[in-house]
Amino acid sequence: MKRAMASSVLGLVTIALLVSCGSPASPVSVRSSQSATASTGPIQVAADREAQSTLRNAMAGAKTFFTDAGTYTGFDAARAKSIEPAVPWADGGAATTKQVVHIHVVNASDLILDVMSDSGTVFCIEDNVAGGATFGAVDATTAAGCRGTW
Repeated sequence: MKRAMASSVLGLVTIALLVSCGSPASPVSVRSSQSATASTGPIQVAADREAQSTLRNAMAGAKTFFTDAGTYTGFDAARAKSIEPAVPWADGGAATTKQVVHIHVVNASDLILDVMSDSGTVFCIEDNVAGGATFGAVDATTAAGCRGTW
């Protein structure tokens, strides 16, 4: 999936380069521009979107647990995996392993999930049952820590 996405993005970069030049560019200039653009732009964006999607799927699993239990207390990696097996889970800790969702149960009605994307950016979702969800681009372990936007 990642290789197909990268290949697709690189193909789009090539087309954009050819169109912006207005005439056929030499293969050497296209290749050098393509690798420089792909390593800093579209590939990072795609990696970040993948991590955000993983967090949304993880939050769906967490909300399933909350709906059944009436609390986030007891929501851990083992239970999460039984609800949402496609997501790699970990209990607590810093998000230092790419594409692994870390669970931080703040209290019975407040939960934080965070993940590191393949680009190295960390994203979080905090769900407070009374106040709704907040999003951030930080490795948060407290409810006040997951603030900002994606």
